[in-house]
Amino acid sequence: MVITEKTFERLPSDKRRRFLSEAYKEFSLHSYESASITHLVKNLGIAKGSVYQYFKDKQSLYLYLIDDAFNQVEQLLDKTCPVLTNFGFRDWYENYLMVYLKILLSFPIYGILFDKNQHETSTKIKGHYLHLLGEKSMLQRTIQSLPELSLYEVTQLKSGPLFLFSLLVEQSGQDIEVYLESGATLELPTETILELCDQFVHPLPIFDT
Repeated sequence: MVITEKTFERLPSDKRRRFLSEAYKEFSLHSYESASITHLVKNLGIAKGSVYQYFKDKQSLYLYLIDDAFNQVEQLLDKTCPVLTNFGFRDWYENYLMVYLKILLSFPIYGILFDKNQHETSTKIKGHYLHLLGEKSMLQRTIQSLPELSLYEVTQLKSGPLFLFSLLVEQSGQDIEVYLESGATLELPTETILELCDQFVHPLPIFDT
């Protein structure tokens, strides 16, 4: 877990929210390498040294954002996605995908940040989202309750939300940067999301009957 400086935690909540909002934009609109602390502090109107009072370095800030976004999504999933005991696994997983996608469409900045993390070039930060997904996610806890699955099957199940999110963003035809800058949600018909989830789940070998 990334540990922030106590100074950041002691900031008033409105200042923390504003800082994180601008930081999310910077790292979602750019790759990790091209994201700029200088640009971030310019938008915030604060001294560059302030950032390093809050976080050890750029990497610490970036990983904190991934952790924070992941935790926010998981908290929403815990509140809105029923547990497996009420469903067969196929029905549960399709419902999980639906809920996860609605969360990412409501907070597209999270989805873009997660997706970018999988394609970063630095081995120090690449795949941090997938690491969290495999450590403490609702999906991981559910998978652990099932009979043993192959690594390939687990990878397929975990790839679903971001793969489908990317397809939905592409199909929407919207300029995603506009949404990231404004903090707006992506509005897509529920029927479109359901159809895409079904198209993804139906051919998965794990659900062959």
